[in-house]
Amino acid sequence: MERPVLIRALLASFFLMAGATAQAMPLRLGDLIGSSVVQVQARFAADRAAPSDSLTAAAGTDEPIRLVGLDDLAGVNGADGHCISAAGAWWPSSSPVLVFRAGVLVGAVTPAPLREQAMPRDFRAAAYMRSPLKNPVIAHSGDLPLEDGLSALTERLGPSLPPDTVLNPCIGPARGQGSGSTTPDLAGALQGAMIAPLAAKLPALNATRARARLEGPKALAQLRLGEVLEGGPQRFVAEHPGSFVEQHGVAYEILVIDLGDEPGRNVARMNEAAFVGLRGGRIEWMAPSSRRAIGKFIALGLCEDEGGRPSNKRRGCTGYGFFSP
Repeated sequence: MERPVLIRALLASFFLMAGATAQAMPLRLGDLIGSSVVQVQARFAADRAAPSDSLTAAAGTDEPIRLVGLDDLAGVNGADGHCISAAGAWWPSSSPVLVFRAGVLVGAVTPAPLREQAMPRDFRAAAYMRSPLKNPVIAHSGDLPLEDGLSALTERLGPSLPPDTVLNPCIGPARGQGSGSTTPDLAGALQGAMIAPLAAKLPALNATRARARLEGPKALAQLRLGEVLEGGPQRFVAEHPGSFVEQHGVAYEILVIDLGDEPGRNVARMNEAAFVGLRGGRIEWMAPSSRRAIGKFIALGLCEDEGGRPSNKRRGCTGYGFFSP
């Protein structure tokens, strides 16, 4: 190989290695303070779609708040350091939640465990799943999620992370590029074999899932943070099948919107939901997914009784606290 060609090849290799090193370079929370959601996301993976908020709230007309899970923003797909379970798992993870006020990052918190002890792997697991939760979106027993407002939410979520905290998530496939597993749905197949008598109901169930997956996001897109919901949530529910309202007290309500799910062979697969909090008829907060950080806490909170234990007393809840609209 001629010397100029060799030099060019070595230089190209050097820059490729430098680029890879820069992409993997860990980021400190303090370096991101003051950045917008888009700017923070660009530091992790610039080619990703805009992340969905875990919660947006009108904490004040001059200072709206946005909470975004780091796993949702960075596309976590692994387990190393802050690499945690991929978004979509039913149980809230300990992934940091980034806090944005007035459009810029002001800090981050790591949600505290819902229970002090880990779940046992024996016959006591069922009792454990029915034990009381310490849910940060429930301030007082018997309340609906976020009924007390949002002023102390980040403090209840967990400890604030110091500026020198390294945020180094594992970057998985970009959204829309087939990040899911390509293995067969074995759980659905086994379930189908065991409950064959219910198979006749599956086409209708899949049709309902698909319809909600199409119509739910359209219904959610009609709502605006801080606006009064014309006609109230009851009118909204009447106009959008699959949605319903939970109310506590006189002025506080949570509107639940069914977002459906992908058609499949699993008759127990749970639909995704969006939550909208209203106070005095005005939209105070919005959580567009029951499968993202704060949305998971809200879903669990809807399924708690006065003692903080999982309960099926509200629509869509099971005795273990799992929620599906």
